[in-house]
Amino acid sequence: MAGYYARLHQKAWEQTRKFWTLVRYWTVFVTVVLAPVVIQILRHGWNSVTNLIELLENGAIGLVVSLAGTYLISLSQAAKILDDERGLKVTDLTTQLSELKLSALISPIETERRSHVRSVIGGFTAGEKASFQHLAMIGKMRLREFSGTGLSEVNTMRNKAREGKLLDEERDTHGEYVYSVRLDLRDAVAFVLRE
Repeated sequence: MAGYYARLHQKAWEQTRKFWTLVRYWTVFVTVVLAPVVIQILRHGWNSVTNLIELLENGAIGLVVSLAGTYLISLSQAAKILDDERGLKVTDLTTQLSELKLSALISPIETERRSHVRSVIGGFTAGEKASFQHLAMIGKMRLREFSGTGLSEVNTMRNKAREGKLLDEERDTHGEYVYSVRLDLRDAVAFVLRE
């Protein structure tokens, strides 16, 4: 807790120093000491300023009261400033932590798989991508089971996906080819298709 009070007083003094610039000192000196003396001399003459030392003492006391008041005001505002700074620091650290967690969750192998899938799917037309997305969602399909898409697009998608090594191909009991997304690439395919 002592560390907090030290930071609080340090921040209050910093704010006080920011407030009390040379211009402020000059303003206080002129309004408290110089202007009253000059006005009194102009109105009543030099002899009316009988006790110059008392006048300077009053000016010095006024300056000290002004400095102390400014410090107390700064002290009351310093807590808010420290809290705001801490909040910004916490937000930055939270962002960095979530980025680290995200990068730690994705292994280098998975990153490589996603990159590979992205490059292959990037070469698909909209229809080919829709066909591939349908296959990925259903799981296993024969070519004749693709509906709503031209057979040439399905064949082109199949050839590109085969060249890119995204598909597993097996024959069923009737001798027809059944296609599915490779098991080791399913998560990467699902992620890339959601992008």
